Amino acid sequence: MGLAYTGLVVGFTSAIQFVPHGYLATSTSYANWLRVIGSAAGILSYSLILDNRLQGFILKDVAVPLAEAGVDPTLIPEVIQALTSGATTSPVLASIPLTTLGLAVAGLKSAFASTFKIAYYSTIAFGVPSMLLIALSKNFDHEMTPDVDVTLVEGFHIRPRPNASRGPISQQQSFNGT
Repeated sequence: MGLAYTGLVVGFTSAIQFVPHGYLATSTSYANWLRVIGSAAGILSYSLILDNRLQGFILKDVAVPLAEAGVDPTLIPEVIQALTSGATTSPVLASIPLTTLGLAVAGLKSAFASTFKIAYYSTIAFGVPSMLLIALSKNFDHEMTPDVDVTLVEGFHIRPRPNASRGPISQQQSFNGT
């Protein structure tokens, strides 16, 4: 996920650097909007994958081994609920032998690992194109200068602060309007 997200962010940041400086604020706002929409889409897709795929893996990796180990089938949903909710003091867990409980915990770890593997593989769809776009993007080292484009409103002039140790600059201290 880190490569996919980093690829998208660097790609957007690189793209907004090529607009005329008068449109820089608009392009930056647009890039932030895209990040928010992308984050919402990512959270939605991850939660859907986790919700939908985890149940199947829990049945395969936890419920089936518990049933094969001889646990009463009516207790299996309660055991799974106790394990997934973190209710370690649940009486149903105390009624199961420790070796069987260890088997259930190992199955639960396997189910979560398999589910997250699918969720992380889904980010390849974003990461690979983003990294390719970054690798093929134009070099903009010449844009990285200490110069700042600033246009002051007519009639306003920057004056030095009277006492630099007083803290942040306020509008009244730094601008003198007519």
